[in-house]
Amino acid sequence: MEFRYKNSSQVSPQEIKTTVNSLSSYTKELCDARDKNNYSSCESFINLPFDAGIKNLIKQSVKKKIDKNLKYIVHIGTGGANTATKAVYDALYGFFDVLDPTRFSKVIFLDNSDSGTLNKVINLLNNQIKTPREVLIHVVSKSGVTAETVYNFELMLSTFPEFEQRVIAVVGSGSRFYELLKEKNVTTIPVLEKIEDRYSAFSVRSLLTLFACGLDIDLFIKGAKSIVEKCLQESLGWHLPVVSASIIFNHYKRDKRILDNFFFNPELESLGKWYRQVLAESVGKDGKGITPTVSIGTKDLHSVAQLTFDGPKDKLTHFFWAKNQYNKATLPDKLSYEGLVSNIEGKSTRDFVSAMYGGVKSGYAVNNLPFCEILVDDVSLYSLGQYMQFKMLEVVFLAKLMRVNAFNQPAVEDYKSATRKILASH
Repeated sequence: MEFRYKNSSQVSPQEIKTTVNSLSSYTKELCDARDKNNYSSCESFINLPFDAGIKNLIKQSVKKKIDKNLKYIVHIGTGGANTATKAVYDALYGFFDVLDPTRFSKVIFLDNSDSGTLNKVINLLNNQIKTPREVLIHVVSKSGVTAETVYNFELMLSTFPEFEQRVIAVVGSGSRFYELLKEKNVTTIPVLEKIEDRYSAFSVRSLLTLFACGLDIDLFIKGAKSIVEKCLQESLGWHLPVVSASIIFNHYKRDKRILDNFFFNPELESLGKWYRQVLAESVGKDGKGITPTVSIGTKDLHSVAQLTFDGPKDKLTHFFWAKNQYNKATLPDKLSYEGLVSNIEGKSTRDFVSAMYGGVKSGYAVNNLPFCEILVDDVSLYSLGQYMQFKMLEVVFLAKLMRVNAFNQPAVEDYKSATRKILASH
């Protein structure tokens, strides 16, 4: 994974260096958390990729529930209990599911309680499932009282009571939900209480579904390990996540309050939404915050380029491109409709997108707009593991610079408590 930064005239290299140096003490805290090799602090999410017990626990939990008959995995969760799993699945499978209808097993994500989605899921399972062994339900709730999650779970089991023993639940051990599941002999795994959902990409909460649908989670974990190991081996305060956080913070101080994540691989849109979850929930508090947006190249270029080049200069852009992805499709040397677009004859899709990507970066440079870019060889479990671990570390450093708690979310309770009151009044 390569990380590059194109500076603008606003922020000097010295400012970034000073900010990086200011984070050396927090880097030491992360090193201490790694050395303890336990889950006694919120920062100990960095230990997840090194915990061999996680994969063993997943294998033991699912070995009697998955085989060649498995067709659908229903992943029930919302927010951080859902976004990491969906990001990885969509990047490798989900974005192409409609184009690959015979590939199984497929994951159905129930993260909203809207009637359209739920009715279609119920109809699909009614029409396609012949035996409960073709379904696995993975429900995730740290609190055990997340309204959307409990509602969707209850609806699935009230519609398909025969699926109850096809459930694996990852739930807070102190919750009433956990106790009820245990009473019914449902396979239940307690969550690691100190690990917040949005930092749980390498925990059972996220990995179980990925493993069940046949993905090699070892490669995903290996990518994350490489980032943590590199961070702890380099000079304190000079590894990529802390440099990236320092760049974002210095632009934040210059009123760059929007961070646009511009992916030139469309299957990564859910990855962008995962990062939106991590960043927004971690730093959006105490009147502070950075608004993360997600753009997709090349389809969003007209709207985003127009706004960014000619609109308010309130954005920092992070580009992501898997530069060697999908190099097979190539136009012939003689086109059916010649003369419409010059110089595309004989060009592969990689050649074409590479030219578009280069043009976009040139446009940002000409307009004196700051951007960072992350380049990987391909969209793979390894590169996704690298990126997600890199971004989680980036955000905790950024939160430290902004002087907010990266691990709480006090305002989220506002809508939850209001929802409970409205439900009670009906």
